[in-house]
Amino acid sequence: MASEISNYGPNSKRRVARPPAWVYLALLLILLWAFGLRMYQLNTRPFWGDEAVTGSLAHAGLATVLRTTAPLNFLRQLGKDLGGELVLGWGYQLPLPLLVSLTTLIGPQDMLVRLPAFMAGILAIAVAYVLGKRVFNTPVGLLLAFLLASSSFQIIYSQEARYYSLMFFLSALSAYLLWRALAENRALFWISFVLLSIVNVWNHLFAIFFLAPMALYAGLVLAQRLLARLRLDMARGQHRALPPRHATARSRLLHWQQIAWVALRRAPLLYLGTAISVLALLLLTSEVALPVVRAATGTSATQSISTGFTAGAEAAGAEEVGLHGFSLSLPSLVQLAALFGGGEGWRVVLYLALAGLGVIYTVAARRWQVGAFFGLWLAIPLLMVSLVRSE
Repeated sequence: MASEISNYGPNSKRRVARPPAWVYLALLLILLWAFGLRMYQLNTRPFWGDEAVTGSLAHAGLATVLRTTAPLNFLRQLGKDLGGELVLGWGYQLPLPLLVSLTTLIGPQDMLVRLPAFMAGILAIAVAYVLGKRVFNTPVGLLLAFLLASSSFQIIYSQEARYYSLMFFLSALSAYLLWRALAENRALFWISFVLLSIVNVWNHLFAIFFLAPMALYAGLVLAQRLLARLRLDMARGQHRALPPRHATARSRLLHWQQIAWVALRRAPLLYLGTAISVLALLLLTSEVALPVVRAATGTSATQSISTGFTAGAEAAGAEEVGLHGFSLSLPSLVQLAALFGGGEGWRVVLYLALAGLGVIYTVAARRWQVGAFFGLWLAIPLLMVSLVRSE
């Protein structure tokens, strides 16, 4: 376990060697492949309902976008002072309308309304490469980039003026920054992780499904380090001997408080950075999250969420590939792999086979922290969706 942590886990500070020229060429070809797939009919396919709403708000101007979707009160007031109008039916989801409003300044083409989602889809592939390379190695990074570039699910949402392509890009980049922050404990990575996570929640509240596993993983890693440091200190005899059996409960409590205090004082600033990060996330996203949480805890919350899923699938014309009645059963997981991967038939078999090989490699190499990192990222959203869709 110790060797795994020092060589592979987020404790590692090993230098990553500069890849050879063929790696850059392969990555360029993958990005060109993704660019071509996502450019197909980007400017000719008609808008569907929600896309038209996004474009309509963006064309109303930057002031209207701020007054309608800004998650902070002073930004909404700024939009009002600039003459922006309040458009009903929107939540505090600023980043995408803001980006679209900037791109539509160039012209009225449909492609420009979809350009932020398109660029987010392309950039997500580059992030997938660097994440796979750092966590595993260069071939895995290239394979991950190619699979993401060929994913029909990613292609579809990279061509729609909606939040989801940007949400995935920000989530993948946040995962990379968190991995680097835990490995190197540099303020740059912690601050970048916090800021991107805040923007991600401002973009769409469903980003919590990505952030919650990352926060849980970071907590587990930090707890493991703190316990290891505590055991080391006790083994070196740096603390007083255990209190005798006849000691009072108060003296025992004070003894363990002293041990915990010394351990915390000796702990790196990593823990302070984590606490500040969590506090900043809670404060700056509370105005977005609290109204939704209050609505979700109502008596009709489950029925409303289920109705929203069904309506969304019908609006997108995805009845044949929707996740109606989704559960954690094998058929549902295969259906999910077909939807998120390259499609049905041999393509879903290929995706599942590669996923299985990844699991086997992770277990065989005893890279438990890597398995926990990606396992939590998959398990928590799947569990939440299964709970909602099973109602």
